[in-house]
Amino acid sequence: MIIMCFAFLLTACDSDNNTTETTNEANQVEQSIRTTNDVHSQGVGHNAMANACEFVENDLVFVFDGVEYPLHSDASKLLAALGKGYSLSEADSCAYVGMDRQFIYDSGIEIDTYPIKDKDIIDLIVITRGDFSTSKGITIGSSREDVEAAYGPTYKDEGDVMIYYQNNDFDNLKAHQLYFVIEGSVVEIGYYGASNVNSQSK
Repeated sequence: MIIMCFAFLLTACDSDNNTTETTNEANQVEQSIRTTNDVHSQGVGHNAMANACEFVENDLVFVFDGVEYPLHSDASKLLAALGKGYSLSEADSCAYVGMDRQFIYDSGIEIDTYPIKDKDIIDLIVITRGDFSTSKGITIGSSREDVEAAYGPTYKDEGDVMIYYQNNDFDNLKAHQLYFVIEGSVVEIGYYGASNVNSQSK
């Protein structure tokens, strides 16, 4: 089983790279969180079948039990919905003030977060078991052809990894990503928000 590494949150911090989060930075992130939540609270993109064969912005939103959980939103509601059956790892954040955290569930899902004003904000969601799926029905065990049928042919092909980028912008390291690890069939699905990269531009 492959666990993708995009230099995610819980890597060791180089002291030269530590940054101090200003009030302005926190406010910018919180405004982004509010905007994201406002868009999805209005019901944007609920008709997944209408967008079949095409990768769209709303495909970057994880849906569980009919509720949308966007990247860079407060993780508390998703964690509450998933329950308490997780192991927790945490480390001082390299990019923000507070603790980066990993919530790893035996049920086959992992939630990685970064801190903003005492809130855990979603940066990464990883699916490794078939109890979970994307909003277009892709799950562990789906084929590469299934993924292309759902999201289209415009993705970055890394051999055993298919990566769909926000706005199809493959060269933008700040772009959110939906990726699928393929070992014959899908063995891992990830929603990635690039919080560490985005924090450097603030």
